[in-house]
Amino acid sequence: MSKLESFEPAAKVKEAAAQAVTADPDFAFAHYLVATTTQPAAEGKPSMDKALALAKNASPGEQRYLEAAMLNRSSKPREALAILTQLRADFPDDRMVAMLLGQIQLSQGQLDLAKGAFEKAIALDATTARAHALLGNVNLLLGNYGKARELFETAKAKKAKDAAPSAVFYGIAFSHLYEG
Repeated sequence: MSKLESFEPAAKVKEAAAQAVTADPDFAFAHYLVATTTQPAAEGKPSMDKALALAKNASPGEQRYLEAAMLNRSSKPREALAILTQLRADFPDDRMVAMLLGQIQLSQGQLDLAKGAFEKAIALDATTARAHALLGNVNLLLGNYGKARELFETAKAKKAKDAAPSAVFYGIAFSHLYEG
């Protein structure tokens, strides 16, 4: 997850996920990560099918998380939100739940809720670029341009050196543009 959280290129995330599959062929989430980092997406379908099949044997929490992730990928964010909201109540200190919940809330325009979810994720682990960048996006949309820049700068310091610039540098640029 650290590669994903630092904006490593998808190929490096896929490589780490494939290593996890090799280490534990029954780990549904590892198969899910292989699938989501495979391009073109159609080539990832066997890994996604395997993840879904293995999810039936996973812990109840992992089953529900994967169900929510799949619903979100299937353009059913409201259904995913219902599952993640309950997961957050059941596992309040699970950072992955907070991150996915915040991402979907952000995509649905629920900015205050997304802000709270990303702040919770950062409180649980402040070492990753992705949480800071996503919270920067929320602040950008809320018109808190200085705070957004601060968060993007923090994300910039934490991102992988070969990460694509869009998640951080565009946010910084847009914060200046929107502020005028």
